[in-house]
Amino acid sequence: MSALRTTTVLAVLVLATATQLPAQQATMPISEPGQSTGESSSPAPLGRHRIYVELLGNTALGITLNYEYGLSPHWAVRVGGGLDLYSATTIIPVTLSALAGSGSSKLEIAGGFLVADEYSSGAWHWDGTKVFPSFFIGYRYQPRKGFMLRVGMIPLFWTNNQIPWVGLSLGVVL
Repeated sequence: MSALRTTTVLAVLVLATATQLPAQQATMPISEPGQSTGESSSPAPLGRHRIYVELLGNTALGITLNYEYGLSPHWAVRVGGGLDLYSATTIIPVTLSALAGSGSSKLEIAGGFLVADEYSSGAWHWDGTKVFPSFFIGYRYQPRKGFMLRVGMIPLFWTNNQIPWVGLSLGVVL
């Protein structure tokens, strides 16, 4: 359980450091249809804080609650916590996401690690608390504020089959 606490503290420190970066808000000009971007009105701030629930995904047959901080319009750091309902395995994902695309539709490619605490259910090829790599590739709908959606593929390195798995996330951009 010590590795789980250490990783949780590390994830919190990463997020705390990220939120202490210069407070310059990322902006993007807003233009009316038929108006060039040179004649734009005031810029709209980018929602940096995102909270979402991931179904399946990193937990295989479970759910995670996640907080994500937007470092810029193209980079975000995430930490979450959840439970695989099949094995009662606790999952803590920590990732860095690259977002490509314009407007609300984005390609997301993420990498990082997850801490899994198996609690001796005997369901997997390992016992105790372990750190595994974590990746995600998929589609993200993310407006500047409001509802957000993610759907994509996640390789599950912590399960016995180590197969690609689908994940669906629903949340809000604040």
